[in-house]
Amino acid sequence: MFGTVTAKTGPKAQVIVFMDAQCPCIFSHRETMSEIIDKYGTQRTIKAIFISQKDNKIDAEYTLSALGWNIPYIIDTARNYVKLYKPKILTECMLISPSGKILYHGAIDDSPQNMGQVKHRYLQNAIEEYLNHSPIPVKFAQGVGCLII
Repeated sequence: MFGTVTAKTGPKAQVIVFMDAQCPCIFSHRETMSEIIDKYGTQRTIKAIFISQKDNKIDAEYTLSALGWNIPYIIDTARNYVKLYKPKILTECMLISPSGKILYHGAIDDSPQNMGQVKHRYLQNAIEEYLNHSPIPVKFAQGVGCLII
């Protein structure tokens, strides 16, 4: 838990993923996010934001363990991150610059729309472009998941 949320991320850009321990949608992105964590985890701060009023430490740690993701998490039952970043669906992610600018937001990949096949790795492509100091051509990609209400 935490107090005030600020948009600045420190010396590294960060990736945040909005989750709910009760929502299975994140499992469709398990492989893509695992690759991102393995490949960019030392260059980016990657964390999960659990936003359900019912989420607790045990559920969050169980979910991350089941996904095979060793990343920090925040249980944000006050929804401070939701208020700040305004995600629309669970599993929505954001790439945020060290100054707090949202460089990319939306789907991790397009596997839910393609029966599990990944054709577009939106988040990974945005990270690559950012690391190469290139413009990020896709700044938003609509994802599929449970609505955040």
